Amino acid sequence: MSSRAERSFSRKKFLSGQWHTRAVTVRSGLMRLFAGFLSLKRKGVDDLAARCFPFYRVVDFGSGRGAYSRWFIDRCPCTVLAVDWSPEALRWASYRGKKGKVLPVCADLHMLPFKHGTIDSLFTVDALGHLCDQEKALDEIFRVCRPGAALFLHSECGDYKKRWPDNSLIRKIGFDYLADLDGHYSIRPSEELYSFYSRRFKVRRFFSPAGLTGWITGYPEKYRLAFKKARFHLLNIITELFTGIKKFPVTGLMLRLLNASINKFELLLDIKGGGSCFAYAEKPRQTDDFFQYSAFSIDIIIPTFNRPDSVYKIVQSLLYQCNYNDTIFVVWQGDQKPHVPASERVHLLFSSPPNLPHARNEALMAGYNPVVLFLDDDIVPESDLLDKHRNCYRQESTGAVAGFIEDPVFASEAPESNPWFDVNHGEIHQNFSMSESRNVISIMGANMSFRRSALLDIGGFDKGFRHNAHWEDVDCAFRLLKNNYQIWYCNEARVKHLRNYSGGCRSDKRYRFLFHSFANTVYFACKYAPLKKSLSWLVFWKYRLEYLSRKVPEKGRPFKPGHNLLAVIAGLLGASCGLIRFLFQGKRTGLPQQIIESQEL
Repeated sequence: MSSRAERSFSRKKFLSGQWHTRAVTVRSGLMRLFAGFLSLKRKGVDDLAARCFPFYRVVDFGSGRGAYSRWFIDRCPCTVLAVDWSPEALRWASYRGKKGKVLPVCADLHMLPFKHGTIDSLFTVDALGHLCDQEKALDEIFRVCRPGAALFLHSECGDYKKRWPDNSLIRKIGFDYLADLDGHYSIRPSEELYSFYSRRFKVRRFFSPAGLTGWITGYPEKYRLAFKKARFHLLNIITELFTGIKKFPVTGLMLRLLNASINKFELLLDIKGGGSCFAYAEKPRQTDDFFQYSAFSIDIIIPTFNRPDSVYKIVQSLLYQCNYNDTIFVVWQGDQKPHVPASERVHLLFSSPPNLPHARNEALMAGYNPVVLFLDDDIVPESDLLDKHRNCYRQESTGAVAGFIEDPVFASEAPESNPWFDVNHGEIHQNFSMSESRNVISIMGANMSFRRSALLDIGGFDKGFRHNAHWEDVDCAFRLLKNNYQIWYCNEARVKHLRNYSGGCRSDKRYRFLFHSFANTVYFACKYAPLKKSLSWLVFWKYRLEYLSRKVPEKGRPFKPGHNLLAVIAGLLGASCGLIRFLFQGKRTGLPQQIIESQEL
């Protein structure tokens, strides 16, 4: 069938009211969970919305009246482009609210009016089965979506034709009456659809519930017409009865609940062969083979906490260095929203409660560029910082780059001493002001970049490190080493670290700082301490707590050496908290072999 005939059929269906999907606006968490249980389609759209951000451009492919677009923006307040070729349907789709908007776009679904790689996410429900050329439509979806774009694809499939009662109806009538009734011009088996998807996208999950009782619990009103045409009188009476039950609110809800429960049971038992298939997919991210190393695009991520004025100058300086596809994410936590320059490249994300690894992961998932650069909110970048980081990824084995950091902390270190880790005591010695580039074992959050694929491969940053997040960057470096990635120190990628003492990770007062420092230290030790060295680690950090809890001389008063009891209690409570945190959410990792071997030499 031609596209003109498809549009004519769609127009008749919308004008007759048969394709009026009811818009449901539910913001309550429990009610959305219940609605998602009743409908796998709403559940899929809801899951996709949970992965999106307010600045995303999302396409509802074959939107109809925009019911699923409204459902989407109730979860994620972004801009949804409702694309359909029926003007009659799109008249109802337009919506502008306080937390999102739906913009109707009338277009042929085989030729989308968007530029290459401009769409951040896309979902389609009840649309692909109505298209005569599904592969061309999927090619268009691939073209307009950016690398890494998340997708939810629902389509009608033809598996149901092999089961009863559909196979009996097709034999009796001579053709697929239900497909003809709904305008399903391109019904294909689920295996063929999966092949279409997997050739273009990275399919994370694909399923097709059997819907064995769908003819009475799902769509009895449609099967009633088919049984009537086929003169199956008994089945016609049964479906007539269930059609009447479905019309009443309470009994209709109970019938939908029964149908949803049966579908979940079928998925649990892996019973396939229904009339719908669902796919959670992602457009593959760019790999090194597809672009020049000099054109490596970078996502710059700047987490900030209660420093509203410090970020502006950093972002302004970085904007002058950005290439065409570079993007800047400022992740703010706390009560004070930062000021940033107005630019399409700059996106503000809010992360709560304050947690540095969580903020980094949020921005990591929001971006898509092959290199991810993390900077502190109290640094001054050199004018060529981004290009220097780009040029370090020529070697495929390079998983991360540690940049040069001008910091008073490194003044006490020997000028050319490598960062090293004391296996016997669990102490890290950092130095990122060396004059020559080389391979290292660690990184520092003030100036570090990653190959996105490597960072995703190790699962991002560990959210078990909280508040001041001591050790989170070292933990990330160790996991990279264990996965056989190299960490390159680049002397030319330079920043100056100002070490502001207001806001950021250093905003905690003494007792709170000690609590979180020892909580993170014990959490790290539980992950990496060799069992044979556990006692020496314990003794070393016991002495460290004694040193940090010593009394501080006060002016005008005689000084008596001793320990601050509250500081000791804060450290011990923090250590206990770190142990409990590891028992509930931590995972034993063990030290990388490179570090163990370096200690044995």
